[in-house]
Amino acid sequence: MLTTKVGENMKKLLLLCGLTVSPSLWAITCPVELHNELRITTQQIEIHHADQHAVINQQNELFILGQPIRLNNRQQTVLRDYRQQIDSLLDDAQQVTRKNLQRSDDILQDVAARLDAPRAFDSVQNKIEALFKEMEARYHHQEQWVFPAQNFLATQKEWQQELERAQQIISQQFLSDAFMVIAQKMQRQGGMNLAELTRQMDDLKIHITQRLNDYSQQLTSEVTALCSSLTQLQQQEQVLHQSIPRLKNFSLLNEL
Repeated sequence: MLTTKVGENMKKLLLLCGLTVSPSLWAITCPVELHNELRITTQQIEIHHADQHAVINQQNELFILGQPIRLNNRQQTVLRDYRQQIDSLLDDAQQVTRKNLQRSDDILQDVAARLDAPRAFDSVQNKIEALFKEMEARYHHQEQWVFPAQNFLATQKEWQQELERAQQIISQQFLSDAFMVIAQKMQRQGGMNLAELTRQMDDLKIHITQRLNDYSQQLTSEVTALCSSLTQLQQQEQVLHQSIPRLKNFSLLNEL
């Protein structure tokens, strides 16, 4: 039972950190999926559809298949708003992820303090950060973000499998570290006491659950805001396609 409860809490901790890494994870929570591949650099945004691609650069110029597309002032304004919304969404997601990584560290350090063992769970946090970096590296390399088109059902299945794998790794590390700290403390105080060991492990479970619950409302609010931004981007995309019909084949978001 303890292992199960700890595993559930580690899953929440991983979700706290990983939910905002990419659109493939947003699809688990938000009612959208990525229809075409999106590539983002500091210089431009590219949308790839089959063997075709559209580019929007920092000057809000549009290129389709490498050819410049003449735009009037109204079209340039709509294109600029669309590009800025994509950039803003990515920035917001990265900020939330960094914030949640800090929260996970705060929770683990708080639990360690209860055991009188500062930094006792550094290895757990290191594994969380390593898993996050591994996930991020799939989409970010050579100063470019690349988000492939995502099928919701396939993405959901893949993410659930990865979450279970990560949960097992993190849970085992947490239980191992917690057991070692408590056992060593008991040895210094006169020997092992299984009843006291169980009580302290249960206390840790309760405490980490409470801390995660403290953050749950903030996390829900942040994810809701990201979903709202995705919905706004989808609406802005419809305006874009009305203004520039040639971009209809390069839509990003499908509503589920």
